Amino acid sequence: MKIIGKYNSKLLDENNNLILQLSISDFNSKKRIEELDKTKTYNIEIKEVKSKRSLQQNKLLWEIIGDLAAEMSEDKMSIYINLLKEANCNSEWLKTPKKETIEAFKDTFRAVEYIRSEVNQKGIREYVYKVYLGSSKFSVSEMNHLIDIAISWASEFGLNYDREAKYE
Repeated sequence: MKIIGKYNSKLLDENNNLILQLSISDFNSKKRIEELDKTKTYNIEIKEVKSKRSLQQNKLLWEIIGDLAAEMSEDKMSIYINLLKEANCNSEWLKTPKKETIEAFKDTFRAVEYIRSEVNQKGIREYVYKVYLGSSKFSVSEMNHLIDIAISWASEFGLNYDREAKYE
């Protein structure tokens, strides 16, 4: 059962149990609340509601990336990294003495780019990577900027996207 609500406050009852108050305005959530049984215990998971618009933006971005990858005969991740670079997105530089550390970086960061290997002052070979947190951490305006760049690239291949009609 999924219920959408806005946090109001918390109270303590006479047994020192916490009572959580939510405002429920969504029609479907109100109906689901009516189905609850006071004699049962429920497992409750609370997650922040993500903007539908952001999910639509993400869907559009990856559709464009997929089309660009097919047109350019490149993998989607390299297209994505190049879009992030052109959008001047936040990134970090990391060095490691083990080349295989890239797999651990890929588990942590959305996009990882191998830059070069170099020998440090102690004579140890290090591998330099540029890592991006990725678009899932972007604001709506940052995501719009990235999508605008992707649409610009796509237009060079004759690919057109009507953002408003399809995703807004």
